[in-house]
Amino acid sequence: MAVSVDKLAKDMVKVVGEEHVFTDKATRMVFATGPVPFDIEEHNIPYAVVRPSNAEGVSQILKYANKESMPVHIHGSGTSLRAQFEFII
Repeated sequence: MAVSVDKLAKDMVKVVGEEHVFTDKATRMVFATGPVPFDIEEHNIPYAVVRPSNAEGVSQILKYANKESMPVHIHGSGTSLRAQFEFII
């Protein structure tokens, strides 16, 4: 599946706002699937990290991903101290 990261970023900014969308490689690598950062292959790096601030943002992200047949991976905050979620697209 060919994905335009620029289009994805613009679409996500419309949904959740610019401050909640991350497409820089450093941020994307933090959420990549792989044992250690220097072993991560390009196909394991997500296209974007989106951090919605409310339930409407979550709903809109999932609707967009469904419409575009794009996989979404949810990442919790990493601790039980905060209820924050990132959507890895």
